Amino acid sequence: MRVVELDGKPHPRVAISFPSPIPSAREVNGQELPVGSATVHDALITSLRAYQPRTFALKLGAAPARLTAPRSQPIALPYDLAAATTDGHPAEGSFDILPNNPSAAQGRALPAEALPRDIEIAGIHFALAPGGNGRPNALLAKGQSIKLPQQHFNRAYVLVAAVGDQVGTFRAGDQPVQLNIQNWTGFIGQWDDRTWNTRQEPVQPRPAQTLPPNAPRVGTVEEFSGTLIPASSSARMWRGSARIATRRMDPTSRTPTRISLPIRSICLPVQPR
Repeated sequence: MRVVELDGKPHPRVAISFPSPIPSAREVNGQELPVGSATVHDALITSLRAYQPRTFALKLGAAPARLTAPRSQPIALPYDLAAATTDGHPAEGSFDILPNNPSAAQGRALPAEALPRDIEIAGIHFALAPGGNGRPNALLAKGQSIKLPQQHFNRAYVLVAAVGDQVGTFRAGDQPVQLNIQNWTGFIGQWDDRTWNTRQEPVQPRPAQTLPPNAPRVGTVEEFSGTLIPASSSARMWRGSARIATRRMDPTSRTPTRISLPIRSICLPVQPR
């Protein structure tokens, strides 16, 4: 179990409890090598400095009760959209198709090779249709009615995504339910969501270099301006003017040259106090 303090405030006593008893516990490092013992009094007792991460190896006892696994039944859908494509065949499908806005950027799809045939979430199973070769494996929501099985079920789970964050209205009988549907792609669960802006700039020849008559005179530069979040207590946010050096290829040579990228903030490692 790994915990980290996120508010920049020390906590001299932190108690972490579980439904099951804790027969044994020890503290380990990021490589899960033993660091020392851990204190257990009906709960794991520890402390945290500002932004400090700590890791513990725990052995849990038998649970006081057992839950019955949920019973679910996937529903066959009349798929009408090829939302996944195989490598090298991008024209066989598109997840972000926008029939009402044909001039918008579109044409991206899910990688069919990475999609499983079954997705299990908290005991609920979703059956996925095979993708690739232009086969439909998704259903566009256009106000259709989906027939549910006759057996006694008390909930309906929907595996859904949208092109851009959307609010969708689902109806079970006469009862409408509005749900926030997330964009089908993006920086979900990723710490690095930087946006790099690309521009062209002239490339000056090196001293004593003679360029061919048709040699390109411009190069591509990527600029980033944003905020980097510290990953641990050994890094603090530093704001101000800074430049990051990266590399690009000279248009007439395979010798890499250096360029600098302006940014507004960067994480610098410092020793924790």
